[in-house]
Amino acid sequence: MTLRRHGRRLAVSISDGARLTTSGLKSQTARVGFGDGSRGGKGSGNKGGGGGDGATTISAAPGKGAKGGKGKKKKPIVKTVRHAYTKPGTYKVVVSARDHAGNTTHFERKVKVG
Repeated sequence: MTLRRHGRRLAVSISDGARLTTSGLKSQTARVGFGDGSRGGKGSGNKGGGGGDGATTISAAPGKGAKGGKGKKKKPIVKTVRHAYTKPGTYKVVVSARDHAGNTTHFERKVKVG
């Protein structure tokens, strides 16, 4: 899990560990709370959602890794959630996700923006 901040924008990227060595992120189970009333998760292309005024976009795509194909492992899924805060401040970001093996994780961090 990585957080990247630029001004009032935040990007949260979620994957299931080292490529080709894990069961893979179950993309629909990833949830992100941004601390301003908005959330990202469950699907893709979500804008806003949850009561916050900032815009949220979600993308899930194969990560960098070995090519998929017959007899080869597929690339890991990396889910990236991007959010733009409307006001500067310190927010609590909460991320939870599950992989295909059923393992779960929960992550919280305070982030200062803008």
